[in-house]
Amino acid sequence: MSAIRSVITGASAAGHECVAEPPDDAAALDPEAILHRVSTGLDREKRHRTSAGATQYDEARSILFSHGAIAVRKLGAGDGAERFSNDELASLEAIIQFDGSRPALALRRGGVDEDNPFIGRWVDDVRGDTIGIRRCAGSVGRLELSSGGPLSYFGTGFAIARGAPFILTAGHVLDGIVKRVGRDGSKVNQTFELGDDVRIDFDGEVDAEGKHLLKVEAGVPFGGRIDAALLAVRPLTADEDSMHADAEMPPVMDCRMEKPIGGKPITGSLCVIGFPFRFSPPRSQPDGREVNWEWVRFHLMGGGGGR
Repeated sequence: MSAIRSVITGASAAGHECVAEPPDDAAALDPEAILHRVSTGLDREKRHRTSAGATQYDEARSILFSHGAIAVRKLGAGDGAERFSNDELASLEAIIQFDGSRPALALRRGGVDEDNPFIGRWVDDVRGDTIGIRRCAGSVGRLELSSGGPLSYFGTGFAIARGAPFILTAGHVLDGIVKRVGRDGSKVNQTFELGDDVRIDFDGEVDAEGKHLLKVEAGVPFGGRIDAALLAVRPLTADEDSMHADAEMPPVMDCRMEKPIGGKPITGSLCVIGFPFRFSPPRSQPDGREVNWEWVRFHLMGGGGGR
């Protein structure tokens, strides 16, 4: 609970989320200010909704506030975890997402909308690194089936090798690809040959008008306890996909590590770019007894899940 409180109040030295323990003189938590910030953001977000989705949006918002208002006020009063219901704890996770403490923001044309209602206290960080975010976003792609799309994909990969067609991804992502490809794939030594089933799209945004596709031919896991894998890719031929043939490798992600002076942590903000799991609308709505928080988040966030 102290960690959640630290995130919401911005008690760390940088004013943002921090892994360190909150200081003894942590900033006071103002429940009403937090709830006003969330409410204002949700008001602005609703303007982008069609009438068809407005009913579910209003219901999801009502559920969030019915539990979240109680939870934030308990947090402000210093109540311990034992005083919170499961739904109140879950609502705090949603509050963090919607008050700007730890926002998840969709990229459009490689950039973040500075007027996004959920950007909160991160707006100056985003404005200060617009070029860096856009440059890195161009190196990040969505791994998907050749017949797949935004509702059916494996995860994230990014270009790492100058002049070489290699993509870095997580080991568990390669595991998911191999399981899905099944008999169409084959294993040679430690290399999984993936046949003709897997692509990577470097234009995989919510409102993207096209695709920037490369074919994923094979993957090699790092092995051991390292959850990473290397993928070999190449341009598609006209026979394989005439609309997306001969696409070039994107810019390479700069993964060089700089040693902190004196071993001290590097100050500043960290932006993570990837493809969070995008799901279809949950079938079951809250039934009055236990809240389906995936349903709430889906309708408040609009079901979006691009880069």
